[in-house]
Amino acid sequence: MRDRLGLSAVAVAGLLAASVPAHAQTSGTAFDVDGDPALRCAVSRAVELSNVELLGQVVESVGVSSSFDALSRGDAASASPEHVGLLKSLGLVGQDGSSLTSAGQMLADIRSAGTRAVSTSALTLNAPLQHDITLPGTPARFSLSTGAGGTLRIVVSPAGNGSAGCSGDFDPVVRATQPGIAGIEHVARGAGEDRQATLYLYDTPAGASIDIAVNDIVGAPGSFSIVAEAALDEVPLQDGTEPYVVLGDGSPAYLPVEVAQGESAAVALSISYDAWEPWFAVTGLSGAQPGVRLYEADGFGDYLSEPVFRSSYLPNGEARVDMAEPLYGGEYLMVIEDLQRNAGTFLIEYSSDGFASQPRIYGDLYLNEETLEYLGTDLAFTVEELGWYYFSTTTYDDVDPILSLLDADGWFLYESDDDAFSLNPLIVAELAPGDYTLALDGFDGAVGEVYLSAYRIEPMHVSLNTLGMSQQISDDFTQAPANVYIIDGAEGKLVDFDVDTSASGFDSTLAFYDSWDMTVWVSDDDGGIDYGSRVVDTFEGEGLIAVVAGFNGERGGQYDLTVVDHAIVEGLPASAAVVEPGGPPVTGDLPLDGDIAWVRMPAQADGWFDIEVTSNLYYFRVDLYLYEEGFGYTWYDGYDGYEGEVYLSTDGDGVSDTLILVRNTSGEGGGNFEVSVR
Repeated sequence: MRDRLGLSAVAVAGLLAASVPAHAQTSGTAFDVDGDPALRCAVSRAVELSNVELLGQVVESVGVSSSFDALSRGDAASASPEHVGLLKSLGLVGQDGSSLTSAGQMLADIRSAGTRAVSTSALTLNAPLQHDITLPGTPARFSLSTGAGGTLRIVVSPAGNGSAGCSGDFDPVVRATQPGIAGIEHVARGAGEDRQATLYLYDTPAGASIDIAVNDIVGAPGSFSIVAEAALDEVPLQDGTEPYVVLGDGSPAYLPVEVAQGESAAVALSISYDAWEPWFAVTGLSGAQPGVRLYEADGFGDYLSEPVFRSSYLPNGEARVDMAEPLYGGEYLMVIEDLQRNAGTFLIEYSSDGFASQPRIYGDLYLNEETLEYLGTDLAFTVEELGWYYFSTTTYDDVDPILSLLDADGWFLYESDDDAFSLNPLIVAELAPGDYTLALDGFDGAVGEVYLSAYRIEPMHVSLNTLGMSQQISDDFTQAPANVYIIDGAEGKLVDFDVDTSASGFDSTLAFYDSWDMTVWVSDDDGGIDYGSRVVDTFEGEGLIAVVAGFNGERGGQYDLTVVDHAIVEGLPASAAVVEPGGPPVTGDLPLDGDIAWVRMPAQADGWFDIEVTSNLYYFRVDLYLYEEGFGYTWYDGYDGYEGEVYLSTDGDGVSDTLILVRNTSGEGGGNFEVSVR
């Protein structure tokens, strides 16, 4: 006899000889599946089911299904002897010709599964129930009354001894649905070496009926125990190492929190009493679904009483919990957990100014290049060794960006709104090894696109004897769009920092920033020759950094740099012309763009003195410095003159000379000036 595929029964049996059930092949021997021993039994059961289903196809194709069904019913007399012989060769019938083998019984169960109704068993709270699944591919069904409601925990534990091989294992998947909540199914699967599955149901109403289904992950039969019990909210123990979030001032920021399998994470939360509208949200990544509880805490971080906020503990498409209730200043403890107590990563987004109008974007920061970014973005990066870093933006639309630099704990290190010449922020910082986040936001919640420049840089240390050093700002976008300088030994000196671009026509800008918080100390655009920049000022040592950049983000500029102690170069104060209150004015010429002149008013007794400077130059600048013997120079006041007039005042102290610096910033050639004091 040949089957309908043109193969003899013996040939079919030979083909299936290599498909001996996987349990028999492994015979209890553990083997890894893609490096995960926990998957070996599930794979073995899947292989066995597949082989038995293939045998079922053969039984149908060779026309012996009626005899097989008769043997399944115990009616051996109705089975054809020829068919029985074939079924024996397929390993479905024993040598006695009437009893089914284990593979045969599995096939019989599969063939009868479609005609059997799956019954539902009643499950009682706190009462374990043993259950067997005998029909492959069919789930076990249970109904559970929630009783008083609240949080329920359903635990499914496989029966059998996995160490003895795969024959006694069961890898459960448990599902539950609640009435009145359409479209939401709670799911948990076996985990760990014991493959126990734990499903949490939160906020169940009192007296409701829960439908529960349990099956093996590959649909194989098996045995297990199931128990449903009430679960209490557990607050993690605190040891002082939990993350700490402060809601004070500033734009939205975030903190990533890792949660281990079966656990929850505690986060200490401090809200400033000055915060205008404190708000937070928690978002789960890669499928994690957050559940959030918030407790009031005392000054030591210990939680008090019941939660003041508790999320619904229902999964949602955004995997996100937004704080929907008003918060007030004080100390809190935030507890974050996955809805099914799986391991996961969660992002805490927080702000002192209310809910961010746009969802935040999270990504990685790419150094030494310029990238297109969106306001409302947080970029993570790691510093491997101590070094200097430069961050700035360029915008071509009417947007006002803000840059914030945060450490690994979410603390603000720097925040910059505007640099010295534009609405674009600038951060230049020396960073120690560690993890950091650069946050891009818009002023007053604005959105839009910006080009971000992020570079590792090597600032140049310059001393006060630097004369005409050739410098260049590269037009290569793998280089920073500015040069950064640190003036060595500048404290107490009257520093003349001159950027000469007369040979190249480069339009430079020069600004000094406080390296602690990026506050602008002093800046200049066209105070040097032509489009060059020049600052004459007193400084406070290494706390200041100088940044030379092109106007409006221009690249590819060349210039000569001179840095000197101007008081020594000019021989001040002895070389300055003297003007006395009420005496004749001092006059002078500034024949070239960028020229300067010094005038000195000797120390005066207590009193208020008005200084008037006039010129035929339309643009010029006047700065006042106080000089005290043995202490040096202190900048006092300054003003950019328009239409040929500047008025400044100073208070005499009887000790300090007042030095008056007049600068030609016209960009249109030379002129004269006159200084008088009243």
